[in-house]
Amino acid sequence: MKALTFHFSYPRFAAGKMFGGLSRGGPLVYENVPDARLLGDDWVIVETRYCGICGSDVKQAYLEGAFDNPMTAVISFPHVLGHEVVGTVVEAGKDVRHVKKGDRVACYPWITCAVRGLQPCATCAAGDLALCQNFTGGRFSAGIHHGTCRDLSGGFATYMPAHESACFPIPNDVTFEEAALADPFSVCLHAVHKAAPRRGEMDLP
Repeated sequence: MKALTFHFSYPRFAAGKMFGGLSRGGPLVYENVPDARLLGDDWVIVETRYCGICGSDVKQAYLEGAFDNPMTAVISFPHVLGHEVVGTVVEAGKDVRHVKKGDRVACYPWITCAVRGLQPCATCAAGDLALCQNFTGGRFSAGIHHGTCRDLSGGFATYMPAHESACFPIPNDVTFEEAALADPFSVCLHAVHKAAPRRGEMDLP
C-alpha cells in the first residue's frame, strides 16, 4: 500500500536543513510499504477516509523540532505519519466485539498499555491514557501514538491497524469530515474542563 513515511537519518536531516524540509532527499517519502495486517484477534484494519494534519506532523515535516528533542526517546523510525484518523473497518479479528466490518470509526491514536498487551499502569488505570508510563514497552517499538511508531502505521496510508479499544463508532448523523475534527476538538474540550473560564471571562467587548 502507499504511505507517507518519515525517515530520520543524519544525511536526510542535513539535506532537509540545507534545501528545505520537504525537498527531494528530505525526511518525507511517499512510498510502498507492507500492507496493514491484523496484529491480534482483538485488532481491526481501518481504511483511512480522512486524516488530519496535526501541528506535530508539520513540525516533523519541516524539521522544526530541536535537534536534541527529548521526545525522540519515545519515537521510533521510520514511521508512517498521521494520527487524527477516521475511516471504515474493513477487517476485524475474531475477538472484536465493540465494532464490526463496515463500521465508520474515529481512532484514538495513543499506544497505551492495552494496545501494547500490558497490564494497565497507574495512569492508564486512572483513565489518563495520554500519560501512559509504557510508551516504550510491550510488543511494539517506542511510540506515543500512531504516526510515531515504526511498528504501527499512521493514517497517512491507505489502511491502518487499530486496537479494538481505540475505535469509536461515528454516529450516522456525523459526516467523516466532521468526525475528523474529533481529536483537536477533544483536546480543546479537555483544556476547558481542566481550567473552566469563570463567568464573564469569555464575554466579548
